[in-house]
Amino acid sequence: MEVKANLKHLRIAPRKTRLVAGLIRGLDVNKAINQLKFTNKKSSEPILKLLNSAVSNAVNNYDLDKNNLTIKEIRV
Repeated sequence: MEVKANLKHLRIAPRKTRLVAGLIRGLDVNKAINQLKFTNKKSSEPILKLLNSAVSNAVNNYDLDKNNLTIKEIRV
């Protein structure tokens, strides 16, 4: 099952944001959250907020377990 979340009107250049998105592509959620917390880039905070939103959607709306979630795709 796929769960989607969108982030609009982020005022950071897409080239800079793609660097952070590439770091977490394909990781499981817990590893991705840890990676974003310790990444020293300005775009890591909004992407972390987006990831937490997607995880919350998966847990609350679809009754999925947070520990079994992975990031299949992330696009900027």
